[in-house]
Amino acid sequence: MSQEELVVPKGWELKKLGETFTESNQKWLPDSESKIVNYIGLENIESNTGILVNFTPIDSSKIKSSKTIFTKNEVLYGKLRPYLNKVHLPEFDGICSTDILSLTPKSNIDRQFLAYFLRCTYVLSITNKSMQGTKMPRTKIQVLQEIQFSLPKISTQKQIVAKLDHVLGELEVK
Repeated sequence: MSQEELVVPKGWELKKLGETFTESNQKWLPDSESKIVNYIGLENIESNTGILVNFTPIDSSKIKSSKTIFTKNEVLYGKLRPYLNKVHLPEFDGICSTDILSLTPKSNIDRQFLAYFLRCTYVLSITNKSMQGTKMPRTKIQVLQEIQFSLPKISTQKQIVAKLDHVLGELEVK
């Protein structure tokens, strides 16, 4: 289904994805003070599931370049090689690679719903078509912001999230 063919169910609204989040642009700069920090790189986010893998807080003195600050209220979206589908819901505050976008959900979208939506094939197909660069292909925040979709009420979003969590939980058990 293309963006032009979107169906808007009764009670839902046609929105651009950019109307549901703001990008956190808070930067962390390395300094001479050594402290333990929660750093997430793209390699720490499992494709398609968003599960955090091989993560350990590290000494900040090992980080040599600026990073993006995130909070546990945000959604982390891997913009480098978007076909890898790396979307994570952090459970703590920290810093992340600048190849990860830190998105703060607005009041019209559930954080988990946003993460599920960012992982769906509809978003993947749009971001994959928009990649720029051959060696290190990336998508841009503007591409995400312009994606049109049908947004249900928060109560419906929570029901959808609960059903997806249930189904995915059953798949993990099998």
